[in-house]
Amino acid sequence: MLGCCAVKTAALRPTCACCSLHLPARGARVGVAHHPQYAYRTNRPTKWSILPRALLPQRSEEQSEQAFDDQAAATFASLLQECYQTTAASPTPAAAIALRPGINGRGIFSTGDIPSTGKILMNVPLKTCLVVDYSQRLQLPPGGWPRVQRGLAKDDALPWDIIHALALLDGLAGDGNDFWSRYTNELLPSPESLTLPVCLPEELLVQLEHPPIIEAARQQKQRLRDLFPGLSAPLCENGPTYLEWAFACVRSRAFCLGQDIFAFIPFLDAANHNIDPNTNFEMSADGSTVNLVSLKEIKENEELTISYTGSIGYTNQRYMAQYGFVPLGGNPFDRIVFQCIDGDGSMNSSVMQSPVLLSLDSFMNLFGDGEAMVDAFSGRDAYMYAALKSLPFAAMESDAAPMAEQLQLCRNLLDEVLNEQKEWKTSIEEDAALLINLSEKSSEMSCSVDSRLEAVVRYRLYRKKMVDSTIKVLRAFIRGSH
Repeated sequence: MLGCCAVKTAALRPTCACCSLHLPARGARVGVAHHPQYAYRTNRPTKWSILPRALLPQRSEEQSEQAFDDQAAATFASLLQECYQTTAASPTPAAAIALRPGINGRGIFSTGDIPSTGKILMNVPLKTCLVVDYSQRLQLPPGGWPRVQRGLAKDDALPWDIIHALALLDGLAGDGNDFWSRYTNELLPSPESLTLPVCLPEELLVQLEHPPIIEAARQQKQRLRDLFPGLSAPLCENGPTYLEWAFACVRSRAFCLGQDIFAFIPFLDAANHNIDPNTNFEMSADGSTVNLVSLKEIKENEELTISYTGSIGYTNQRYMAQYGFVPLGGNPFDRIVFQCIDGDGSMNSSVMQSPVLLSLDSFMNLFGDGEAMVDAFSGRDAYMYAALKSLPFAAMESDAAPMAEQLQLCRNLLDEVLNEQKEWKTSIEEDAALLINLSEKSSEMSCSVDSRLEAVVRYRLYRKKMVDSTIKVLRAFIRGSH
């Protein structure tokens, strides 16, 4: 996302390397003391009563998909109108916003033409939002929020994303205020629809077939269980726990509004991602509202998108861990992290002390001057581009290592990706066929497809295509250098 911080993210805090849970910044505060050990305290588990069975949106067998979406759209419109009326938000938005199903699931759409940039399409009062401002204090709408209060009493240095998660659970249980009770129960994702690894049951988690993301999710699940054991009951059969559900909602939907200011912003949280978005979010001049602003001309019924990453892009592992999806058709920002390479390009297993850098010219010669070279180095072939960007090329040809050292490095890299390939339970062709089958079924109104399985298969398929491209280019370089 662009705007106040260029990112809609729950990943702007320093993290615990073992599990990727986001922790407070050094010295940061939420009106309470910061934990000096930079970690969650779990020596005083809070044994809360399990939350009542939630009324999260779930389509009944008798209810059509259209009726289900219409119900959510009506709730969205009603709450947004209520928000405008009770807070007198101004200026008046240039067009009405509607919640509708789209190619990326539910999203927000303009109901009228927006002929120019800079038009305010939505303005959400900050006092309606859930805000953690490390320079000031915790800002919640009037209400009880007992889980937030008890959580801070247990550990006065809870990170912002956990505070937000507890606030969503308060809303779910009807212990926040009426607005957030309706919003959490009727508009946030149902537990079985969340595709983030932290929400996946073990039998689906292992099907990602990528050990780093699997192990990170397992450790994250354990950290959440240790933090609040009383919130570790599943929300539904084979679904996430209460805290996993809330944490995943925050992780995938929260915004950074500035230095050490994090907010869960209703209505805006429903905007889908596009690397080339047509809207932006920003604070109003007086700081009273968060505004959704047009970046280009927008047609009636066009989906309003934001960028979750800014222009830098994320790897698929980060997309999946943080948002539960990967970009369709390949991601030029994806990368392979090689264990045999240090950050400076040197080989861990080698006696050589200086970095081993590859010759870019030598690799470009492998592709010749035709279409294959253009596709690979322009990003049109996203998998080959990501494979090449994963390799340690010298910025200047004079800095490339002697050919013998380049070949040894490439053999080590090839061994690593071949070892990963050996662990695959399914082939690229099998995954591609399965994904097509799942996608076709999900488009049929009469078929019910587990969206989690579809996300898992897509992740591992795209990973395999990038690994396969890496194998091909490394083999070609090794063969061509003899």
